[in-house]
Amino acid sequence: MLTGKNILLVSNERWSTVWYSKHNWAYTLSGNNRVFFINPNHKWQPGGILSSSVYYESVSENLFVLNYKNFIPCRFKLMNRINNFVVSYRIQKFLRKKAHNPDILWSFDPSRLYHPRLLKTNFSLFHCVDDYHYTFPFEKNLYREADCLVLVSTDFLANFIDISTPKIIIPHGVPDFFLDAPDKN
Repeated sequence: MLTGKNILLVSNERWSTVWYSKHNWAYTLSGNNRVFFINPNHKWQPGGILSSSVYYESVSENLFVLNYKNFIPCRFKLMNRINNFVVSYRIQKFLRKKAHNPDILWSFDPSRLYHPRLLKTNFSLFHCVDDYHYTFPFEKNLYREADCLVLVSTDFLANFIDISTPKIIIPHGVPDFFLDAPDKN
């Protein structure tokens, strides 16, 4: 059971009133940990070059929605790589300054923050709830650098045959042993 950790949860779905797997996981994990739900970014704006614009808003006592601006547009691989490096640095620096040193990176998004070591977490995992088929430029990077891959189906195993990262299967939904979360109301 995870307790007392600072968890960065990267989502490809924004925090809203409509919840998907990643929202339920964030909420459940916040019962015993501090969770920073990292929203996907909006379209690039020039202000991102000069300002890190990393901030978070409180959802509950231990659940926060973290937003940031991209440093540069990510149209090309090199620009994407540079942006990922700068954004990862800005996020981990911001959280350390607030004394929220990140312990775990729990990613549901293979398209960004794909170098777990840049966020300086002690453990990282990629939770594969969708069959991406390597559609994003650096997703293999995330799979190889993660400490664990969580797959929602044995059908996904074939996609990771060449990835040596340990894999576990947890079907869709939050398992009972994680359900010690605060009341949703």
